[in-house]
Amino acid sequence: MPHNVKCFDTIWPLAKNGKPQAVRFCKDSLRLLRPVQNYVLLRRFTAKEEPRRLCAGCFLRARQSASHVGIENHLNYVYHADRELSQDETFGIAALFNSTLFDRYFRMISGSTQVNATEIRTMSFPDLKTVARIGRQSKADTSQADAIVASELGVAKPLQNQLLER
Repeated sequence: MPHNVKCFDTIWPLAKNGKPQAVRFCKDSLRLLRPVQNYVLLRRFTAKEEPRRLCAGCFLRARQSASHVGIENHLNYVYHADRELSQDETFGIAALFNSTLFDRYFRMISGSTQVNATEIRTMSFPDLKTVARIGRQSKADTSQADAIVASELGVAKPLQNQLLER
């Protein structure tokens, strides 16, 4: 559920309005489930008045006890097609999405309050080594994610200062 996704975190269960928080694991539901592994969950919808269009949380296998997870259609999820993302890569991707730099870039390429997978695929990302470095640093202090992302991507200090002005 989108309300379970917070910047850098996924909180489950988190009861809200009596809505179900799980999918029953059975033969009929298996097609709706993903294997539990490290994912970045990204809200698909935001309100116009929200300060950020992008909000990404880390869903970490180490925090789960189930073998499968149901990811509802109000969320996008990011994963590696060939292997599981490391925790550093997961935090790095979340830091990029949660950064002011990516949020402003996304607002330039999309005038909508929806975050579609197609738009995410068009965004440029650094290589996974850089993503992991961003993640390692951001995991230690998520409040510094903007500065970490800008520094690792080589954004000049004057531009960083201008970018981070609110």
